[in-house]
Amino acid sequence: MRSAPRALTAAVVALGMVGAGASAALAAPVHEGPSARVVAVVSAGAPVHTWFPTIPVTTKSVVNKKRIAKYYTDRSKQIGRCTITTRGGRCTISRGKTATRTIETSFGVSRKSVAASLGFSSSTSVTMQQACTSPSMKKGKTWKAWAQGSRYHYKVQPKTRVAGFTISGKKSKWLYAFDPNPNDITCGLK
Repeated sequence: MRSAPRALTAAVVALGMVGAGASAALAAPVHEGPSARVVAVVSAGAPVHTWFPTIPVTTKSVVNKKRIAKYYTDRSKQIGRCTITTRGGRCTISRGKTATRTIETSFGVSRKSVAASLGFSSSTSVTMQQACTSPSMKKGKTWKAWAQGSRYHYKVQPKTRVAGFTISGKKSKWLYAFDPNPNDITCGLK
């Protein structure tokens, strides 16, 4: 059986690592074997601690988040409509209509994680508590309603932590979320 090289006497073998308080460290090969390469980490005047490699852990963070509108009307989705059937008539869009909470995601981050970071529920539906009545209009005109609420923009950034270090990845494009306020709706002809 072959003995280890003398250079290993004052070094950590293979997976050794200098402690956080080290002022300097040098990683250098000390022995080439037929099946493996042995590496020693030599500390300059600092305690040496044994460590084992950790599995990289990647998380996704919501960054650069901001509420860009408090009273934003989401005109992409109507929550109700009614049509005037008589000349000079009125119509009412009743309360209890359902609005959609939209949350964009990227890099595999969950809808729930984004919502928690922005400070609202991740549920898709919001029941509106407001009604609105049209003014007197011509027969055949249609009165429409849309949800109103807060609009946010943000980005998602992957971050990988391994061996005590954090590596930040490239950020996503701008993403958007809409959180309807149950007590606010916008009504009109268009």
